[in-house]
Amino acid sequence: MQRLVFFYFCLSSYFLNILQGQNDNLILEKRLTFQVIHISTAEVLKSITKQSGVLFSYNSSVFNDSRKLKFNFKQTPLRLVLDAILKGTNHVYKLKKNYIIIYLDSEQKEKVQSTFKFSGYVYDGKDSSSLENVSIYIKQHKQSSISNQFGYFVVQYPKPKPSKTITISIAKENYADTVIVLDSDLKQNIKIYLKSRTVPSSRLSYQQVTIFDTIKTPLLIPYQDSARNGFIQNWLGLKRFRQNLRNINDTLFSKFSLSFVPLISTNKLLSINTINNTSFNLLVGYSKGTRIAEIGGILNIDNGSVQYFQAAGVGNVVSDSIIGVQASGVFNIVNRGVRGIQMAGLFNTVLNLKGVQLAGIFNHCRYGIGFQSSGIFNKAKQFDGMQTSGFFNISNAINGVQLAGVLNQSDSISGAQISGFLNMAKKVKGIQLSVINIADTVDGIPIGLFSYVKKGYHCLELSTNELLITSLGFRTGVRRFHNIFSLGSNISGVNSFLAVGYGFGSLLPLKGKWSWSVDVLTQGLYNYKLNDMGTSSMAKCSIGLEYKINEGIAIALAPSFNLTSHLISKTAYLSALDAISPSAFYNRNLDNGLNIRMWIGFNTAIRLF
Repeated sequence: MQRLVFFYFCLSSYFLNILQGQNDNLILEKRLTFQVIHISTAEVLKSITKQSGVLFSYNSSVFNDSRKLKFNFKQTPLRLVLDAILKGTNHVYKLKKNYIIIYLDSEQKEKVQSTFKFSGYVYDGKDSSSLENVSIYIKQHKQSSISNQFGYFVVQYPKPKPSKTITISIAKENYADTVIVLDSDLKQNIKIYLKSRTVPSSRLSYQQVTIFDTIKTPLLIPYQDSARNGFIQNWLGLKRFRQNLRNINDTLFSKFSLSFVPLISTNKLLSINTINNTSFNLLVGYSKGTRIAEIGGILNIDNGSVQYFQAAGVGNVVSDSIIGVQASGVFNIVNRGVRGIQMAGLFNTVLNLKGVQLAGIFNHCRYGIGFQSSGIFNKAKQFDGMQTSGFFNISNAINGVQLAGVLNQSDSISGAQISGFLNMAKKVKGIQLSVINIADTVDGIPIGLFSYVKKGYHCLELSTNELLITSLGFRTGVRRFHNIFSLGSNISGVNSFLAVGYGFGSLLPLKGKWSWSVDVLTQGLYNYKLNDMGTSSMAKCSIGLEYKINEGIAIALAPSFNLTSHLISKTAYLSALDAISPSAFYNRNLDNGLNIRMWIGFNTAIRLF
């Protein structure tokens, strides 16, 4: 309960601070108009109170309120009026609710010597309206600020020693980038006017480029694409990072970056606009790309490309491409291409892959060349290489091998589909090997206990043999290799047998309407008059000819080699079998209690397509 109360207190304090900050801005942006000519500071403060409603608090023994002032203000924000009043003094102010407290700044001297601070307003150059969410930044010091709803901003950074000037960059989407040079000793607010511009079409549409063409040496001049920025913005926690991403087209560079979280970083709010040679992120890090290596405790988020090595405890997110090795404990997400190795504890996803994907759960790519391996499944739109998974693989088109523990599915495959249970494809050029194979068309061979090819070989067969067993059979697969299912019987008084069979067949074309017909069949024999299986089985191999009369009917005739095994102890069963069996050239009783017989028979059939 105490933890809950503490959490509620912290959350409430956070939102109260936000609301208080917004309220402070509203007070400091109140517009004042008055003329001051040799009037004491105390009288000026009273006039401000009368117009704005704010109250002042200060120590008159320290703050000289009798100092004469001379100003002319017209619709001027209160903050600028206060800056003008306190200019040249060693006092500063802070706002608390509706009170402005003026106090002595004991550290002002050190601040002036060590830091440079400037502030101002940003306006639209056409109508002078205030511009919100403008990025104001200093490249060399990685310092930035975002203008508020009134266009106001403040930037503070270490004062440059060798130079008395500093270069300031100003950027906002749909406005022309602006650069100004300021004197580092500037004490007053500045006004900046931006000119609007038409957004180039290249920033609004996805660039159709070939894979990896943006990550050739020299590395990382990322393509400017609103689709990429939109992708990475979903991963940026703070609004200020998202705003800098939209505003700033400049690319900043850093040899080394260290961050705890994105806000606490050597690149500060400009980290998402900075390309690093190497970076180390204790928890989470943002960047615009990495040239050599990046390591993160939890997340690495790059709005650009990465070279050579990237590793994270939880995940890596890259909006462009990567060359090298990418490894994480949970996931890797790359918006464009990977050329190298992608390894994750749970999943990898990328638009284009040229290399290897290894994941504990699943891999996904749109176009791939190489190798995908996962514990559960792989998915690709088009893949050249090998997909292997513990359960299933899915692709629109694959040129290579699909190997899965349970299921493979592909619209088109050129190569081999191998699974523990089921293969499915529309168009196959090669081999399907599984318990069940299903396809629309096959230019090759499906091998399994059951294969169905929609535009393949389907045949109903009525046949008889030397045991006078009449059978109805079904053949399915392709002509070169198909499954045979048969059910037959011999009804002759007490010697009545039921034969259930399964096997494989092949039709090899000869000349014209003739084909070689090769069948291998195994059957179980059941004497239903005696209600006895007799532990009897029969294997039959036949090689003969098929003649196709027309498109719908064919006849086949073939000699056959037959082998049967029976339990010797089933004397009644053997007597019944002796009555219908032809003479055997091999008939022996073995020590294991089985009777083995071999003979030559025949098989004739009518086949309907």
